[in-house]
Parts: sequence; C-alpha cells; structure tokens
Amino acid sequence: MLCALTNKSGAHRSSAPIIAAPSYRLATVAENLFPTLLQDLFSAYHHLILKGFATENIAITGNSAGGNSARVLTYIISQSTLPMPRYTILFFPTADLTFTASTSLPHDIIPLSSY
Repeated sequence: MLCALTNKSGAHRSSAPIIAAPSYRLATVAENLFPTLLQDLFSAYHHLILKGFATENIAITGNSAGGNSARVLTYIISQSTLPMPRYTILFFPTADLTFTASTSLPHDIIPLSSY
C-alpha cells in the first residue's frame, strides 16, 4: 500500500491525505509469476510521483507478506533513478524465509488443546 500523507507538490494542492492501494496481478496464473507484483507496485509509486506527490509525503506500508513486498519495493526504488519515499512502515514483515529465528521455533506456538 502506498500512502501519500499530505499535499501534492504541484499546482493543484490538496490538503487531504490519500491512500493508494494499488491493484496488482496475483501469481495465480503462469503469466503473473514473480516479479509481476513488484513491477505493479513500482509502477504505482512512479504514478504517484508523476501526479505530483512529493516523496517526502509518501509512505510505503505493508503487513506480513505485504511488509516483505514493501521492503523489497523500497530496495528496488533505491536502485532506480526515482527519489526514495520518506517513510517505510512494516508491520510484522515476513523477513526470515528460513524460519530459523527464535520467534519461528515450535515452542512459541501454543497448541489449541492447552486452552
């Protein structure tokens, strides 16, 4: 999700923040496999910039797997010629895909039978 927190930098200023929740192609068919999600999110970020939103007013956010997508998108932006967003907010990002971190160990899971 991309959030433009405050005003546009162009002539048509708006005082209301907007939330841009771009549609993206799901990897449910062969032609939409990785990295189409990231391509769609990058295009949405680029579109906000072209529409005049200042990057210091843009936050990229994501939750769980979306948090991982937000982090990767931020990296892709850093490797491009586009300016970086001011904020990246990640809620419980899926970061350790090996699931070897202490938070992924079975003893952290409370079985339903214990209630």
